[in-house]
Amino acid sequence: TGVYYAELSKAIEEASDNDTIILVANIDIADVKVDTLDGRYNTLFRVADKTVTIDLNGKSITGEYSGNSMLVGVFSTENNGHLTLKDSTANEYGIGNSAVNISANSTVYSLIANYDPTSTIVIESGNYLLDKAGDSLVYSGGNEGILVKGGYFELGNVGTGSNGMPWIFNVLGRNDAHTTVIGGTYNAPIHQQYWVAEVYIPYQ
Repeated sequence: TGVYYAELSKAIEEASDNDTIILVANIDIADVKVDTLDGRYNTLFRVADKTVTIDLNGKSITGEYSGNSMLVGVFSTENNGHLTLKDSTANEYGIGNSAVNISANSTVYSLIANYDPTSTIVIESGNYLLDKAGDSLVYSGGNEGILVKGGYFELGNVGTGSNGMPWIFNVLGRNDAHTTVIGGTYNAPIHQQYWVAEVYIPYQ
């Protein structure tokens, strides 16, 4: 049993703490109303003041972002928001039939953003692809704010900047904060970050 919502944003808004939201159809981001992160940046699906799991369930979120304002996350968290992303169709490596696959005709800062130190994101599985990032594929503004257990991650313009940016992962810190990675498949070496302690890889 459950409640059906025509829009993922509405499902997140109406979700109770610790609810699981299951996608039942593909989403074109052209049909998604842009939300605001920290009152300054655009985002599409924001989790705040609650803990929510989103099961991509083999479905896809796709399209080209062409807005005039910076997009900081297709998925984002702030203000004590805690998000788990997974795909229930995934194999043992976390790679499934789903895809969060965004192309950028304008400014996209990151695909997934844990915006502040009060929030967290756990990525269990799913496929996450961005052809052009301004900063990173996955960004965290909090200490140890992101845990990656599995999934497939691809950034099209990784390492094309003068200092190695954009990166697969970036963390707001100077060797004193990190994203923890215990799984996942990547199209570039994830340890080659500008601040070397930003990505903690305990299994290597």
